[in-house]
Amino acid sequence: MYTGALVDRFSGRQLLKYYPIPMLMALLLASQLTGNWVAYALLILLGIAMGSGSPIINALWAEVYGTKYLGRIRALMVSLGVISTSISPILFGYLIDNGITGSQLFFWLSMYILLAMFLAFFSYSHEKKLKI
Repeated sequence: MYTGALVDRFSGRQLLKYYPIPMLMALLLASQLTGNWVAYALLILLGIAMGSGSPIINALWAEVYGTKYLGRIRALMVSLGVISTSISPILFGYLIDNGITGSQLFFWLSMYILLAMFLAFFSYSHEKKLKI
């Protein structure tokens, strides 16, 4: 609910740059620290990131491409999400079988998020709607 209010106040384009911060914090925390409390912090921060993602991303698609093709765009994104979630257990299992520790995996995932955040600062910076 808070993210929806933020989208209304700012925009999906502006919030796209910042919404992965809780996920980045969660992954860095899990990669550097140990203890039972880290699991709770990881799940809370990942929940915040995943919960805020849907309103931001849906608003972004409507802002950038308009509402005419929103159903097609959502269908494509959901399909890509299903494909990526089916590939990730195989990839992570392969990495773990080859000696990558959980801490290393969390660290490299956090570096991926950091790169994605950096690239998001250059994305969708203009206000004009794109034609598809």
